[in-house]
Amino acid sequence: DTNFSLNGRVVFTDVDALTGQMAVTMSVTTGTLDVTAVTGVTGLTGDNSALVRFAGNQTALRSQFSTVNGIVYRGITDFSGNGTLGMQIGDQGNTPAPALVGQQTTPFTVTAVNDAPTLGVNTGITITQAVAPAGPVTTTLTNASLTFNDVDNSAAEIVYTVVATPAVGVVQLSGVNRAACAVNLATATFTQEDINQNRMRYIFNSAVRPIDGTLTLVVGNVASCAAAQVTYPIRVRAP
Repeated sequence: DTNFSLNGRVVFTDVDALTGQMAVTMSVTTGTLDVTAVTGVTGLTGDNSALVRFAGNQTALRSQFSTVNGIVYRGITDFSGNGTLGMQIGDQGNTPAPALVGQQTTPFTVTAVNDAPTLGVNTGITITQAVAPAGPVTTTLTNASLTFNDVDNSAAEIVYTVVATPAVGVVQLSGVNRAACAVNLATATFTQEDINQNRMRYIFNSAVRPIDGTLTLVVGNVASCAAAQVTYPIRVRAP
């Protein structure tokens, strides 16, 4: 989510207010306004809220409206859609009376941005080696042990890319081994939906001595080897 500075977006004039004090009221229907008062601006109330008020003469107010980050719109986290900016500037009777107010409403649109997936759970798995001559031990990777969430995407659109496979054992999607992306990107991926539907398995050969391992992953909306990595722990215990 990106903040938006209103510098240069508000222009006004009052031919007879001269150096008299003027009052400003600004409001937004969604999000908040962050005002950093410049020299000559007084009476600031409601900072970092949806309704702010302040005062100053024309010179001070023009400086406030033209200063970078003097007034910043901050959207609600993960919000996208339409809003309205309301503006009132009153001359407070300067000059002459009566006091007059100019007002304007301006519609705006908050465009959605692609938020990165966020970690929900990453506890890894713990398995017990079978007693020889028993065969391999198969364990399901469930969403109780690995979950990422994304406000913009469904579970089927959250993509895990395998960067490094465990030193011992194999990871499979519906019976097909997952390879490291540097070896074969096409078989290096699976999704959160695959985990949710219990399609992911880790298979450990019981003939091998117990050894802990890790599954190193990149999580995103597309297959990629070049992003922040997540380590999923795999613990193997002797019987």
